[in-house]
Amino acid sequence: NVVIVLCDTLRRDVLDVYGGPVSTRPLIEALGGKVVTYLGYSNSFWTIPSHFSLFTGLPVGKHGIHEAPGRNTVEAVMELGRRYGGSTLAWELRKRGYETIGISANPFVSHASGLDRGFRLFIPYDLTYRPWPGLDLDEWLELWEAGERYRRSTMRAFIGEARRTGLGSVMQLALSYVRERLAQLLQSGYIASKGADVAISILRLLSLTEPFFLFVNLMEAHEPYYYNSKFDYRHLGCRRCLDREFRGYLRSARVCVRAAAEIAKLLRERGALGRTLFVFTSDHGQEFAEHGTLGHISGHLYEENIGIPIIVKPPDGLELLASNCYVGLHELYGLAVAAASGERRWSPSCGPGLAESYEAVVPDPEAGRGVRRVAVFEGDRKAAYRLDGGDPVVEEVAVAGRPLDPRSAEAKRVAGELGGYVAAP
Repeated sequence: NVVIVLCDTLRRDVLDVYGGPVSTRPLIEALGGKVVTYLGYSNSFWTIPSHFSLFTGLPVGKHGIHEAPGRNTVEAVMELGRRYGGSTLAWELRKRGYETIGISANPFVSHASGLDRGFRLFIPYDLTYRPWPGLDLDEWLELWEAGERYRRSTMRAFIGEARRTGLGSVMQLALSYVRERLAQLLQSGYIASKGADVAISILRLLSLTEPFFLFVNLMEAHEPYYYNSKFDYRHLGCRRCLDREFRGYLRSARVCVRAAAEIAKLLRERGALGRTLFVFTSDHGQEFAEHGTLGHISGHLYEENIGIPIIVKPPDGLELLASNCYVGLHELYGLAVAAASGERRWSPSCGPGLAESYEAVVPDPEAGRGVRRVAVFEGDRKAAYRLDGGDPVVEEVAVAGRPLDPRSAEAKRVAGELGGYVAAP
């Protein structure tokens, strides 16, 4: 079996296995302690392109589902995704006889962007706890109408699963929805959950016939972190506000880790964990004014933006080789196929690999418009460049996840060596 639990917006450096304050102990214990931790990076700074890299095994420039001048809105990139005609991990595993099931709290990770391609059953469970940026009411209504047929077919399949597992599971799921809605109505402060309980209730309802590919997108680490405040640029001039937001982010990250642990426990209860490749990862990070912006829509490719965790429990019989190299999100495709093929050993490529940014997704006062960025990864080294039409401008150099002083001799040497991989805009 292949299970990928993706905690949306979770950056690598907040987890204790990477030197941060958030404990991963609940997850590691639930996985039996048999995990390998990799220094992960995302191929993009935001959701849709990075998920396409995960599902296709390709960097952003190869699969082509990304922002660009003239198509820098969420809707434009979602339309590209819906037109994508290539194969995906779900399709590949489905051809091998796998049951393919997706569960997503992120409305962008759904039929709306074509990311349900290849899944027999894809269940979106967005609780609409916030208005999504870039879409006005008319656009949402248009998307809603376009997806109505999809939702009906999903509901029919879901009801079929419910009939097989009984009324008790259906009632448990309904109660989870009610709890989430009451929390939104009654709680004015920190958002304790963004639907993880609902996702776990859905999983308890499903039969999961082996072999299966299960993908779960959890939104616990995504903004907003409080019901009574907006996550916006007004916080940039308020250190107290930023600190409060970051504290909320850390609490949310802990909830996400615990939710992933519950999924692992569920697999253990069903006796499937030993036969399962379990991957815990993210699609991008989150900036809290470290580089003058807030969130993850600026187009930046700093460690805070694209540094992601990759924590893997192999199935019995597959040896994962430890590595100090950077490992791209797109490489998880090959790992999943290796496990499904019964291979005995897997190791990361160690590069060279790319993360790419072609434009800020929404207006950003710091990042500007029409700016392309590229980050190059090779071994344990990274260099991020801004391409404005002239010579590349180095924005960050890091070794093993730690940014270097850009004025140091080592940073200049790394940037010079990796700069050879940077193509002209």
